[in-house]
Amino acid sequence: MTVHVKIVVGLALALALAGCAGPTHDLLNRKAVAAPASDIAARHEIFVATTRQQATKDPRQVFDGDRSLTTSYARVDVTVPKIHQVGAIERAKGSADSNPAKQFTATDVVHYGDARQFAKAVGADVSMRGDRALVFVHGFNNGFDDGIYRITQIAHDTK
Repeated sequence: MTVHVKIVVGLALALALAGCAGPTHDLLNRKAVAAPASDIAARHEIFVATTRQQATKDPRQVFDGDRSLTTSYARVDVTVPKIHQVGAIERAKGSADSNPAKQFTATDVVHYGDARQFAKAVGADVSMRGDRALVFVHGFNNGFDDGIYRITQIAHDTK
């Protein structure tokens, strides 16, 4: 094999492997990105009960794809930009930080210590919202971030 052919084959292999790399599953920004309140359409509080493992390698992921033996409880606060189009989820590309004026942005995560604390928080939220709740069970092969942004989009678009 000539050197030229080896280089072409090597580059083709590198491109093929790079194409297998999935998107990042970062939910939280590395640093806060400010946006004027006038650029935000809404803020949603998403309550989560999950058997995913809390992310330790990259805390910006919050929960990763590994399974836990116990259920964890949390609330994720998400903003929706005014420029949002119904049916779409405007997201930052790659590992870039979300801009709340242009993309769905998770602004805070609150972890609850147990089911009782979680139930109390959910109950207070549901009663404040007229005894209405939307339950979303994500499908297989979804990142935690994908599920959070999808339920936010559904809740926002169906108001």
